[in-house]
Amino acid sequence: MIISSLPLTGAVFNGNYLWSVAMNLAWNELVEHQLGGSATIKTEDPALRQLVDRLNTAVFNQDLLDPAAYFVRSGIGQKDVLKAREDLLRERDVRQSLLNDLTLQPLDIFSYARFGKKLSWKSSFSPYSGRFMGESVGAFRAKDVTAPGLDLLDYDPSNPEKTVLRLHSDNGQDEVYLLGGYTPGREAEMTERVRRSEWPNAQRLNRIDAVCVPNISFNVHREYSSMVGQQLINPLYPDAIIARMESDTSFTMNHEGARVEDEAVITLSRSAAPRIRKDIRFETPFMVVVKQQNNDLPYLVLGITNTRFLEPEEG
Repeated sequence: MIISSLPLTGAVFNGNYLWSVAMNLAWNELVEHQLGGSATIKTEDPALRQLVDRLNTAVFNQDLLDPAAYFVRSGIGQKDVLKAREDLLRERDVRQSLLNDLTLQPLDIFSYARFGKKLSWKSSFSPYSGRFMGESVGAFRAKDVTAPGLDLLDYDPSNPEKTVLRLHSDNGQDEVYLLGGYTPGREAEMTERVRRSEWPNAQRLNRIDAVCVPNISFNVHREYSSMVGQQLINPLYPDAIIARMESDTSFTMNHEGARVEDEAVITLSRSAAPRIRKDIRFETPFMVVVKQQNNDLPYLVLGITNTRFLEPEEG
């Protein structure tokens, strides 16, 4: 995969940053095959403009991706959705998909992308009890650090956070980089370092060395809620409004290998103003004002900033 620039569009979930490729593939498919090569939105919000700019400039050379790893489709109306579902089931072994509950009006547009990879390590690892930020976690360690499949690309014994380790898949097609010293906001900088692939401080691993890596496992659903309801500026479809934009990403990494499953869907409504589901919650500080209907003066006012006035969850 070649990235011409690194305008990442990731987000933070439970304090951890995540970016994955499916939404960019879906966006590229939408722009190239449905919108005539251009897409922006009618907004004065600088954050939304930046997001669209990044989606438009994160250019992937799709021809360099493993054809067996990705699936993209776009179309108009429910007939094309059903065709995409059939193609997906025929070409991929999937049980659930964001296409399953996708229902469109005859003029509505959709774009869908799915990316999946399963890799086994070239090196041999065994389960291990590790630690992360002072807490015990599941991990895996190398049985033989001198065996092929492990590269120590950067290491400074006085500053272990500079460590960069590369793990190879057994088929030689994929590689996983682990970079120490991550802090929020450095995602593009550190990813660019991998892309440049310049490692002047690479070192050889010796038999007395140890390599231990934490296990990773998560499933994340992301809704691009700020984009929903935005009107596109596009000469082909000047009435199009983004009705749905979301992704599902799962990732596991352990002593056996790593697996990523990533899918994204975008829909544009052209039939009428889309009915957007409202999810109303009060999960941050809020106020309560209670009054009689025929009286302007309230008889109770609360300002809730913590949980001391709230009931604990039962069970």
